[in-house]
Amino acid sequence: MSNPYLSTVFGFLCSIGETSTYDNVLSESSLISLSDKLAFANRFLDDERLKGYIERVKKRVITEGNLQGLALTGVDSLGQGLDLLQNYLNKYVVAFK
Repeated sequence: MSNPYLSTVFGFLCSIGETSTYDNVLSESSLISLSDKLAFANRFLDDERLKGYIERVKKRVITEGNLQGLALTGVDSLGQGLDLLQNYLNKYVVAFK
């Protein structure tokens, strides 16, 4: 399908069940915003899986320098927001020099 949100909806409908991990929804293409994935995870994952998912996503966005991750890290050094911003600058700003 060309629409990533429609593809995600069908993935969700196919994964409904007691043992569902919703991996097909949460690992869907990067065309779906991080905030939408986090909202889905908050709604459908149990506490333990949600905690693990958020930690994995947080590590990934910091490494990638993905500014959408500031919703998870904040801007202070405690949440590693400064690391995320530094990785963003290293990846995008330094590349243009």
